[in-house]
Amino acid sequence: MKGLIQLETLVWTVLVLAATPYILYIVPQIFGADAYIVTSGSMEPRIPEGSVVYEEKTTTSELEEGDVVLFRPDNSQMEGDIVVHRIVDTKFENYTRQFKTQGDANPEPDPGWTPSYNIVGKKIMSVPYLGEVIQKSNSLPFILGMVVLPTTILLKNQVVKLLKALEQDSQKATTQPSAQEILYQLEEDD
Repeated sequence: MKGLIQLETLVWTVLVLAATPYILYIVPQIFGADAYIVTSGSMEPRIPEGSVVYEEKTTTSELEEGDVVLFRPDNSQMEGDIVVHRIVDTKFENYTRQFKTQGDANPEPDPGWTPSYNIVGKKIMSVPYLGEVIQKSNSLPFILGMVVLPTTILLKNQVVKLLKALEQDSQKATTQPSAQEILYQLEEDD
């Protein structure tokens, strides 16, 4: 029985470890921060590839040089749905505030200017390599090894415990006298 308990403890530990990256990814989102996985090294070393960046919505009038922002590029020379770069300059043109951005690891600023309406938000924090863990945990071997196998072991152990409990109950029932035997015993005692 002790080995069974140790195995269950190990399995629960594996399940908690498998869930931890998702908890770290989701909890800030519950409080209003959106999360994005960084897929390039343009902001290294401060924000390595594979990090998760959390952003908050902000008015663009609050943004200034040095802030790290997330934006949608409307420039065909930049790839990606959302880009995480630092503001290196600002200007007001065509009735809108515009931002010149640059990745910390890039030698040159990004081509063109980013209009304020393309700014998604301002970086509030990042967790290095969390996105990499989340992406790798979506693989079949990870799911089988870290979720399906431990869950199967837990279910098997619960079935074994249930069967042992039922067996003990049935043994108690056979060792205890039946109601008829008790009545018969009472009649003999009279």
